[in-house]
Amino acid sequence: MDHTASPLSGLVETLARTERFRAFADAFPANARVSEPALPLLLATLQRDLDRALVCLIAEDEEARDLTEAVGWYVDGNNLTHVLTRTPFQVSLFKQGAWGDPTYTSPTGPALATQSRFQALPHPADRTLLLLTRLAVHSQARMSAWVTGPHGVRIPVLGKGSRFGASLQTGLLQTVQAYRRKPGSMEVRLRLNARTLPPGAYSLRVTAVDPWGRHGRLTLRFRYRR
Repeated sequence: MDHTASPLSGLVETLARTERFRAFADAFPANARVSEPALPLLLATLQRDLDRALVCLIAEDEEARDLTEAVGWYVDGNNLTHVLTRTPFQVSLFKQGAWGDPTYTSPTGPALATQSRFQALPHPADRTLLLLTRLAVHSQARMSAWVTGPHGVRIPVLGKGSRFGASLQTGLLQTVQAYRRKPGSMEVRLRLNARTLPPGAYSLRVTAVDPWGRHGRLTLRFRYRR
């Protein structure tokens, strides 16, 4: 437990000065009968007085979570405390702003949505086809996108003049990628070589993968006519 002051920390100081608590703490570990509503305050005061870790065995996981939250009311202004539970789970520490920072992830995964109308615009001057939109990414994520044409054939993207959040490298790209450190919007401007495109149905497929391996997917369809 942190010893950050909370609005209720004065109750801890008051209990710590009582004779009955002093006798209990001096004899600890010792048996005691404690009413359920007073248990969080007693544990908070005992842990602060002993200045060492305490291990509490609670029969039910839900009761353990409720108890540790209640203890946090007295000893930590952020309501943070250690939890002992019989349910296995993983705990990870993250550098602020780094990949996996929970501040920038979503409980529901890396959902994707369009913020502006998706357009496939011919550009006769250089005989290219421009795919234009703006995407909303609701989580920190690694992004990938590719274009498929008739019969599922993958269509290369012209890197020069294209953007997928940021400018892309020059060359023919089967897949474009981007790293989004924070949730937000990103510009999509992909150039295709219209000289080699047969008429038919096409799809721009976008995926996002968050630090927990959860996927968000978005498919934008269009038709190309010469």
